[in-house]
Amino acid sequence: MRTYPFWITVALATTILSLSGFARQAGDGQPHALFTRAAAVERHVGGLGNVSTDVAGTARMVLGDTRPTVDGPYNVIGRTVVHHAGTQEVREHFYNDPSNIHPDPDHTPGDIPLEDVYAAKTIYFLKKAVLAESLIEGGDGVVSTLGVGEISFSIAKNESAEVLGYFRDYLAVISMNKKGPERMEMLIDINSLDTAVPGRNNRILNLFFRSMESDLGDAVVVFDQFDLGKRSFKSWREGKTYSIRASGSIVLNGVARDISATLDVTPRNRGWMVETQEPIALLISDFQFGNRIYDLMKSCNHKSVGNTVGVRVQLYFK
Repeated sequence: MRTYPFWITVALATTILSLSGFARQAGDGQPHALFTRAAAVERHVGGLGNVSTDVAGTARMVLGDTRPTVDGPYNVIGRTVVHHAGTQEVREHFYNDPSNIHPDPDHTPGDIPLEDVYAAKTIYFLKKAVLAESLIEGGDGVVSTLGVGEISFSIAKNESAEVLGYFRDYLAVISMNKKGPERMEMLIDINSLDTAVPGRNNRILNLFFRSMESDLGDAVVVFDQFDLGKRSFKSWREGKTYSIRASGSIVLNGVARDISATLDVTPRNRGWMVETQEPIALLISDFQFGNRIYDLMKSCNHKSVGNTVGVRVQLYFK
């Protein structure tokens, strides 16, 4: 059975999309509350995924999918695309099957070795070198991180406990124009994850991120829209903090999603200190990790893992 990319462009209110040609079915296009486990993508049979909207309830997007087929019993030619109007409830936690939880409440899983990440690290460093070249090409109009600062994240486990972690290796570059920041691109090495527990690090990397795979070993964040408010960039003063709104996209696990943040920017020593005012909330369910989250819970002996990951950034650019 051959598969082909299937692209549609939509502008609609908050919507759940489904393509009835994924499965031979009738009714609203999603009669079965089950997920495509074989594809390791958590979504309903026939589902193309969810669409996020802005505050006005509008979404403009290009949606790509390689799973619809144009031949065989599940041929999508001539079938309808169904827009399910209304919002979908977002889960707060993923829950482990009780049969997977060790009966001893004090049980601690042993260490596991990290899989070979050489290929993924090589790809990361090649991408990092390409991004670093923009510093030379951009001249005085480009600033970059100097390895000073941190990218941290937090996530709930067992409903009440919190896991705090960091990504230690990254590069971010900001291009400037006369009106202020024009574009910020950040490359993050997933394999630099550090939660202070080596065994936990390896489980997260091996089972959840699958970061040994060359196309899953990094994340890319791009901010290309900046709202400085009423104050012009030229009026910024040394040592004073200014709040700006930044929006763009993130690519994680091979999935692109919109992202936005309110940033505190402080000009300092001919550079910039940039911090997130509030954690950037990323939903695991938005990035098609599928059953990997359940594999992780089973290996870690966790009862549950939160769906929301809060990401904080504090970086110095010069």
